[in-house]
Amino acid sequence: MKSINHDTWANAVMQCSYGYGFCGADGYCHAEGACFIDQEMTLEQAMQEILHLRKELGEARAKCNQIDALHLILITRLEQSKDIALKEGKSERLFALRQCLSVLKRGANDINLTR
Repeated sequence: MKSINHDTWANAVMQCSYGYGFCGADGYCHAEGACFIDQEMTLEQAMQEILHLRKELGEARAKCNQIDALHLILITRLEQSKDIALKEGKSERLFALRQCLSVLKRGANDINLTR
């Protein structure tokens, strides 16, 4: 439980090699600590983990790009609606659209600063 890796206890309980299954409930390992041994990966395991993480990263980037694109489309459509409301003299609608746009643009700037 004093591991550098904070997930060690959870991982040990999930991979418990003791058939009794009460390690998590009792708060100690019934297999004399065998589940807590930090085992090093083989080169092949490490390569598989790297490939898996690359795949996850690619999927996360794709989702992020989709969200960015949808965000930009929404801003463009709200800008068009704002222009229409301005031309038609609908001040309440114009106010609401300007507020929405300012929030969305502020959020976009905050996100871009953290990337």
